[in-house]
Amino acid sequence: MKIYLNPKFFLRDTLDKRGYKVLSCRIYIDRKKAEISTGLYIDENDWNEKFSRSNSDKEINRRISEFSGELQEISDRIYFEGKNVTVRLIASIYRGEHKAKYTITEFFSYYLYDSDRIKTLAKGYSNKFITLQKYLERFTIHKYKTDAYDLRSIDFKFINDFHLYLKNVESQQYKRPLSEVYIYKMHSMFRTILIAAFKESLITYQPYESFTIRTIKTEIKYLSSNELDRIRQLDLDDNLSLDRIRDIFMFSVYTGLRYGDAQKINEEDIEYIDGNPKYLITYQVKTKDKVEIPILKPTLEIIKKYENTRHREKTGRLLPKVSNIKINAYLKVIGDLAKIKIKLTHHVARHTCATTLLLENEVPLIEVSKWLGHTDMRSSKVYAHITRKKLGTTAERLNDILDL
Repeated sequence: MKIYLNPKFFLRDTLDKRGYKVLSCRIYIDRKKAEISTGLYIDENDWNEKFSRSNSDKEINRRISEFSGELQEISDRIYFEGKNVTVRLIASIYRGEHKAKYTITEFFSYYLYDSDRIKTLAKGYSNKFITLQKYLERFTIHKYKTDAYDLRSIDFKFINDFHLYLKNVESQQYKRPLSEVYIYKMHSMFRTILIAAFKESLITYQPYESFTIRTIKTEIKYLSSNELDRIRQLDLDDNLSLDRIRDIFMFSVYTGLRYGDAQKINEEDIEYIDGNPKYLITYQVKTKDKVEIPILKPTLEIIKKYENTRHREKTGRLLPKVSNIKINAYLKVIGDLAKIKIKLTHHVARHTCATTLLLENEVPLIEVSKWLGHTDMRSSKVYAHITRKKLGTTAERLNDILDL
């Protein structure tokens, strides 16, 4: 049955340099006991033996409460795992004696590879964990002169110092400081790692409990119908590379597919109805969820354009294979030629699909969610803004009503 611990705190005779005594804790289960040192020292004259608390030191009393809570959490976890709750096991787990000691790097390897978790993660997501591991290794070398930092030593100060380190790191790809959104994404992923370590009793508490991971609202960047027309009307006949990148971008404008999904989609993903291509049916790289996307006329034109290419014949994929970095580099050129003010990247195509193509053409948000492959409507609500064009359309409709 579940055990409710009632730890007894007492002073031992061991003294520190100030003459303070070490505070120990004794737990009992079924008339058996175990003693655990709290690592705290207190002036004997300030100790209230009756209430097992300091008379004046609030920080000591807070630490005593935390210590009691940690022991109770360990006891509860043992119980819910179906194991026999004993004082020896509780003490062993608290001290970390029953588990091998892990460095941060070792636990990352265990978390991603030994558990085969990496096979279930999308490639882009698993790469972010690997990047996080590299940042942590560089940080511990910079701060602690070691790449073998003990997982159990991670505390709030470590997390906070890591945060300050990330704020001063320059992105190797973009040659600029890391964005706040990216930094807090790294924290979110690191918290996931530490929660896993806590669940396996490799650490005794969760360091992120006292660190706030902020949610940074980012502006959704998308193209207006006028800007889309300017891109479509560019004469790129003398530059096949730019023409190819424009097609890749416009394909995602009409389908809403992310870069990875658009690059892998092939002829087998086309569903025909009455002999006509009607839907693209695929599984998203990021979420593994199935999406069914209607094939619009412009989508079909792009598909047919690459019908007899060597790439299509060899791989069966609908679009030419181009890296995301190269696509974004060429899109910058296309954006400049079309006099687009926002920074043009491949992901702008997905936002444009949701906003300009669908919402501005009266497609309900629930259908936009389905089109984009969102499993949760909350993911689609970032697109539920009112664009200037939509307000203008509403104004025209109201003028017609008011024109009596």
